[in-house]
Amino acid sequence: MGKGSTATKKSGKTKGRSVRRAVRGVSKPVAKRKRVAKASVRTPSKARKKQGSVRTKSTVPKRSEKKRTAAKSQKSKVVKGITPAKVRAKAKAEASRKAKEAAARARLLSSQKQAAIRQYELAVKQVYSQDFEKAKASLEKLMQTYPDDKEILERATSLLKLCEQRMAPRPPAPRSTEDHYNLAVALMNQGQYQESLEHLHKALKSNPNCEYVIYALAAASCRTGDYDGALNQLKTAIRLKPENRFLAQQDSDFEPLLHDSRFISMVFPDRVQSPQPQGTRSEAD
Repeated sequence: MGKGSTATKKSGKTKGRSVRRAVRGVSKPVAKRKRVAKASVRTPSKARKKQGSVRTKSTVPKRSEKKRTAAKSQKSKVVKGITPAKVRAKAKAEASRKAKEAAARARLLSSQKQAAIRQYELAVKQVYSQDFEKAKASLEKLMQTYPDDKEILERATSLLKLCEQRMAPRPPAPRSTEDHYNLAVALMNQGQYQESLEHLHKALKSNPNCEYVIYALAAASCRTGDYDGALNQLKTAIRLKPENRFLAQQDSDFEPLLHDSRFISMVFPDRVQSPQPQGTRSEAD
């Protein structure tokens, strides 16, 4: 029993040791694996190094061309001794120089404008004093000196036309009937009917029975809206000369009277229907 028990004890001890060793042998590799995994998590640089060999060139981020050129220019400025502070100071000096030039130009323009206004006012005073020759000379000089000033140029042009009209030689004053009549017709063609009427009345004073003057007076009266006077004058002109009826039929001056029954009976007598006898009936009846 003693030997057997000892043997069994020894075998039990050996079994326990072998089991422990086996457990230890199994547990040790598992612990090592865990440590390796922890180490791989803790140090990602190693994993990056391993993946770096697999990475292609296309995945590497490139620097943009704009940043590259900006960096080169910045390096060249620093090499030459031009710092960003100096660049800002230079830009500020350039801006102040341009501002001074603009202010100087504005002062020059304002002084030129004032001089042009003074010269124009002088020309206006000369026109009011009816010294048209001096006014014309002043205006021509003004237009040559300041051709870029549109406002002054427009006013000077209109005033120069007035001076030329006043300086133009006037026709001799009409005296005879023909003179007044010719001037009245010219005024009617220009649309100045009131002035035309004045000369026609003056022509009638020297020759009250002049049929062409009376006809022109009827046309001018119709243009001014005096339809009753136009009809009376046209009636007199046709009585003095029946051919004036045919002139009135085609004269555009009598267009406002085309639908007037008095004008129709006077100028178009054929259109007036003769009254029918009381005993007869019309075809429609």
